Amino acid sequence: MRPPRRASAGAAFVLVLWVTVLAAIVAIAHVSESRSSATLARETIDRLQLKATLEAAVIHRIGQLLGIAISQPANGLIGGIAVEVVSERQKTDLNTAHPANLESALARHVGAAEAKRLAARILDWRDADDLPSADGAETAAYLAAGLKRRPRNGPFEHVAELGQVIGVSPALVRRLRSEFTVYSGLKGGESTGSITLAAGTTSPAVGEAFSLVANGQLGGQTLSVAATVMLTGNLEASYRILAWEWIPVWN
Repeated sequence: MRPPRRASAGAAFVLVLWVTVLAAIVAIAHVSESRSSATLARETIDRLQLKATLEAAVIHRIGQLLGIAISQPANGLIGGIAVEVVSERQKTDLNTAHPANLESALARHVGAAEAKRLAARILDWRDADDLPSADGAETAAYLAAGLKRRPRNGPFEHVAELGQVIGVSPALVRRLRSEFTVYSGLKGGESTGSITLAAGTTSPAVGEAFSLVANGQLGGQTLSVAATVMLTGNLEASYRILAWEWIPVWN
């Protein structure tokens, strides 16, 4: 008799979780065995283990949101890692937000005048024409600043693309990551709040994008991972990863 499809989906998810953990162990073993006479730096091992821990913690949390019971590995690999879950609807959408919504989100991190200027430049980056708005910037401004990049004149592909907008520094991009999204699905682009999902609470709706953020530290290494995921409602492929980013990125 064929087992229920839900059970099959749960088994497949558990397999994914354990493959993630085992892959990390193999990677660590490979690095350790391939060293020559010199001792491999402890921090390299710590990086690999921490990265694997965060990956497993995020996947484990997705399983909880799907209602799949997954026991924690005996070695405690994902112990101590908290994963925050936030709906992308609770963020301001770079591609659909009205100017006032952009300014409001930016003003939480910069002054009012700078927020207005950056909002105009974001709008010029995403609009289809090459005509600068008041306080905005199109191709001519990027050329005048000696920059090789040009406005996309189309939708932002990811939040990190904010760093390509003239006047947006890397430090500001890091502060804005939690404010903005490109996956809200909201026409007006205005955030709907800042409530997060605690462990064991109701899952996001099917078709709704949400982000999972995990932070960890091991030895002298610290790392964060931000994953954007959508529940599909399909038992054969119950979720889809829209974006996965390491902060900072380790190659």
